[in-house]
This record gives sequence, structure tokens and C-alpha cells, in this order.
Amino acid sequence: MADLRDTIALIKEKPQKKFLLFSGGADSTLCVKLLQEQGVEFTPVFAKHVPTNSMNYDDILKIIFKH
Repeated sequence: MADLRDTIALIKEKPQKKFLLFSGGADSTLCVKLLQEQGVEFTPVFAKHVPTNSMNYDDILKIIFKH
């Protein structure tokens, strides 16, 4: 986790705009939390797609309607 925080600190120093490809899964949710924790301004980018199976459909609806 320290490595990820160090990486985000380096990203914060860069002048370019930051974008996060946000799926709503555990990895992208952790990235959002860490970026916010370190005060990194970023734009989340969501991809709307038809789920390949019904197992993840509820998760996708949560992502779409919470943001």
C-alpha cells in the first residue's frame, strides 16, 4: 500500500490533468479513495456497457446511479 501511495504522490506533482478509468470495482474504488486522500484532482471516466452476465449487473447499476 505504501508503494501505491508513493506513486499517487508522484502523480500529484505532475502538471497534466488526471483521469481515472473507473469501473466501480475494488481496484478503482481504492484508487479513488487514495487520490482523494492525497488531494489529487482528477476526472473519473465511466464506461457504460451491457454486462456479459447477470452476476455483475447489480454492481453496474450501483455505479451508474450513485455518480
